[in-house]
Amino acid sequence: MTKRSIAFAVLALSAATGLEAQRATAVREAPGVLTLREFTCPTATVDTAAAVLAETWGTIAEELIEEGLLLDYQILKRIWGDQWNLAEYYLATDEEAFDFAFEEMGLRLQVAGLARNRYNSTFPVLCPQQRNSLYGVLPKPD
Repeated sequence: MTKRSIAFAVLALSAATGLEAQRATAVREAPGVLTLREFTCPTATVDTAAAVLAETWGTIAEELIEEGLLLDYQILKRIWGDQWNLAEYYLATDEEAFDFAFEEMGLRLQVAGLARNRYNSTFPVLCPQQRNSLYGVLPKPD
C-alpha cells in the first residue's frame, strides 16, 4: 500500500485543542488506513455502550497511540443518518500496522480479563449488530 496523506474528513473527527491539536496535525500529515467499526444500538443504550468501548478498546487504543502503534482512535455517536448510531475508528499507517495493533489490543484485553469480560458480557446486548470497514485514506486535493 502506498503512503497517503489524511483526508480532511478525518481531521473533522478530532478536536483541535491542546494535545488534540498536536494529534490532529500528526494525523493530517500521516499516511494511513482508517478502520471503522459501526454498531447498531437501541437509542437508550448508546451512551452506556460508548462508555464500555471507552473503558475497554479505547483505553488500550490510547496506550497504542502513545507507543506509536496507532495514529488515532475516536468513538463517534451518530447525529443523523441510518441505524448505525455508534462507531469507533482506528487510524494506522497501513493495513499491516492496523492488523498488528488490533491483535495487540485483543491480547491486552485478555490480560486485563475484567475489562474483556465486561465488554463480552455487556456490549453485544447493548449493540447487537456490528459491521467493520477498512478504508485507504486518499490524498487531500491540491
